[in-house]
Amino acid sequence: MSRTMNKSKATEFLTKVMVKLRHDRPPLGRDQPWYVRYDKAMGGTFAQLWFLTRGCTWDRRGACTMCNYGQSAGVSPLEITRFVREGLESIDRPISELYVSPSGSLLDELEVPAASRRDILRLVDEFPAERFSFETRPETITASVIDELHDLVPSKGIAVGFGLESADSWILDHCVNKSGASDAFAAATTQLHGINLYANVSLGSALLSTAEAIEDTVKSVEWALGHGANLALVFPMHVKGYTLLDWLYQRGLYAPPSLWSLVEVLRRLDPSLITRVTISWYRSDYGADPGVIASPTTCPGCRNKVLTTLDEFRAESTSEAMEKLQRLECECKRAWEKELGTPTEPLARRVFSTYRLVAKEMGFMDWWKVNNSILAAEMSIQ
Repeated sequence: MSRTMNKSKATEFLTKVMVKLRHDRPPLGRDQPWYVRYDKAMGGTFAQLWFLTRGCTWDRRGACTMCNYGQSAGVSPLEITRFVREGLESIDRPISELYVSPSGSLLDELEVPAASRRDILRLVDEFPAERFSFETRPETITASVIDELHDLVPSKGIAVGFGLESADSWILDHCVNKSGASDAFAAATTQLHGINLYANVSLGSALLSTAEAIEDTVKSVEWALGHGANLALVFPMHVKGYTLLDWLYQRGLYAPPSLWSLVEVLRRLDPSLITRVTISWYRSDYGADPGVIASPTTCPGCRNKVLTTLDEFRAESTSEAMEKLQRLECECKRAWEKELGTPTEPLARRVFSTYRLVAKEMGFMDWWKVNNSILAAEMSIQ
């Protein structure tokens, strides 16, 4: 799926769509300003501490067709620091890696003011864990921030996570609405002196067929590991409210990827890469309510076995865990294999047709009449 990156009309349209879909979204409440989730990952115990902020800046601009981490009214710097302190104090077991992040970007000062960020980093340094990780966007990485991380968290190995989603610029532009993510990813890797890089890769982006989604994820993992990432995390998509995925799902035009697709992604990767790959958010039972409408799954008969085996792979990415995944069988796996081989219309034509439907049903036909021929030309549709 190597294509020339186009931004203009696809990004313009998807941004209009996402802004409208999120327009009536209620703000997040203050009843749960932080939560902690534990699991076994990468050979140790992993704790994720999420805390409330005003929300992701890109979300406010109408980006990312799959995301809904929510928006909140103003949260003060003192409150942000308090939320993180309370969350850290709640952790009740030995931790090998501590992840601390808002539902957005830790280094975005519109979301986490600089004073709060520095307070958080000092709290993290005092916490007993070998490693510290967080998520941000590539454009928030600067030399001064990297120096600050080293100065304020000298006791831990540090890793930063970028939401790459896909290494295919066409898919980023036309399906994810995250233009330029791969270029920004590559540029930021040159500044991460002494800090490891985690690449978040999506499985099941909007408008992709099952086969296309698997292919895109495999290629994106390989691209990320070849362009500076120390670890690739594969995220199968859930359907969340106030997103394009939800709009498509409600009309029978989208379904979350099967867990068999996740297994297939792992199977197709070069065995030499497996120790540098993990999986995340493939379950829907993590405890805190993430507002999920539909999740990756299999049939009820094999679901628990598949999830348990995926848990084993997440706990430790080994060839033994991979072999166990590949030995799993079920009637629903054979049905998925048939779907995998179903021929489809070319991707660009399918995307264009879906855009037209979205424009019609969401009241954007005036925009469509003016711009659809330009969009078709950008997509090379005759």
